[in-house]
Amino acid sequence: MKKPFTDRKLDRTVKKLLKLLRAEEKRIYAEIEPQLKTIEALKEKRWRLYCPPKLKDLAFEVLQAEGRPLHYTKIMERIEKQYNIKIPGKDPKRNFVAHLANNKRIERVGWGVYGVVRIGGKMQ
Repeated sequence: MKKPFTDRKLDRTVKKLLKLLRAEEKRIYAEIEPQLKTIEALKEKRWRLYCPPKLKDLAFEVLQAEGRPLHYTKIMERIEKQYNIKIPGKDPKRNFVAHLANNKRIERVGWGVYGVVRIGGKMQ
């Protein structure tokens, strides 16, 4: 007749099983991680197709990446170059300035120069 498990034996067995389970979980995650990243990239690409970013959001991204205020023509050039987006309208420059003026995250800091709104001396 077998002896029943003691608490000590049971604890050791449970710890061994947990260790094996964690190792298996890490192995499985390492195996599927590249596929998960690919899926996320495809979701982002599809989202951009269905909901293209607005000009004011792209301008904000450009200004944040630059880290300093820029003239609106420079912002326009970077948007057209980086995102391959042509700014619409009869007069694209006026249209773009109107988009900048209606953006709460961007402020005018000089003649034609726009920057990210600063809160407490730090960029947003």
